[in-house]
Amino acid sequence: MRGLRFSVLGPMLGRYGDTALTLGSRQQQATLAVLLLRSGRTVAAADLVDVQGLLLGPVRPRPQSRG
Repeated sequence: MRGLRFSVLGPMLGRYGDTALTLGSRQQQATLAVLLLRSGRTVAAADLVDVQGLLLGPVRPRPQSRG
């Protein structure tokens, strides 16, 4: 059986027929999961940014050096 299949519950998996696919970094996998779960619907850029924020955590300002 040939076809593209994804599993988003548990570890993120992708297969094309019998071949396992490399799905990239955690951030790329999270983006793909959002797009798959909302298949056929528009996904706002803000939703994708929110997912990335959950993975990366809050952004902390860099300490400024004093010269």
